Amino acid sequence: MAVRSCLGQEAHTVKPATTPSTCTGADVNKIHQPPRLCSPETGCKCDILIMDLKQQLSKIDNSSIKTTHSARNLGFIFDENLTFSDQISSLSKSCYSHICELRCIRTYLHCKTANTIAASIVHSKLDYCNSLYYNLPKSQINRLQQIQNCLARTVVKAPKSSHITPILRSLHWLKINERIEYKLLSLTYKVLTTSQPD
Repeated sequence: MAVRSCLGQEAHTVKPATTPSTCTGADVNKIHQPPRLCSPETGCKCDILIMDLKQQLSKIDNSSIKTTHSARNLGFIFDENLTFSDQISSLSKSCYSHICELRCIRTYLHCKTANTIAASIVHSKLDYCNSLYYNLPKSQINRLQQIQNCLARTVVKAPKSSHITPILRSLHWLKINERIEYKLLSLTYKVLTTSQPD
C-alpha cells in the first residue's frame, strides 16, 4: 500500500515577536513543532491513494478514509490498480496536441529539424518514466505505439495508410516496447557497473 500526501504547501510559520518579553509559551511550542503538511489550519487537500491488487483492495474498509482513484507524483499519474490508464490518457492528450501543432508547421521545416522537434517535445514525454510501463497489457502499450506512429508519419509527411515499420527504421526510432526494454537494460547496466543509476 502507498499513501501520497501533499507537498509544496507552506509549513506552519510563526511571526517573530518584536521583543523577547512579548513571546508567549504558545509561540515557543509552535516553533518547536514539526511542520504539519496536511491539517485544517494549512488548508491543504491531501490525496490518499491505496494501491494493491483488486482482491486486496476489496478487503480494506476505507469508509472512514477519503481516498482517490489516482494521484500525480513527479508528473506521473498512478492509479490504485497500477494500470496507468489515467497516465496514458493524459499523455495521449498532450502528445496529440503537440503533434497537431507540429503538423501545422511541418511544411516549413526541414526533415532533420522536424525530427529534432519531435524527439525533444513528444519522445521526451513518451520516454519519461517509461520503465514503469514494463509488463503492461498490450492494449496499453498499443496506445503509446499509436502516438509514436502518428508522430513518425508527421515527421516524414507520410499518409496515414502507409506502413509504419520502414518509417521508424528510416528515422532510427525504436518501437515503444523496445524503448521500454532499452531503458530497463541501460538502468540495470549502470547500476551493476557504477553502483548507481544515472
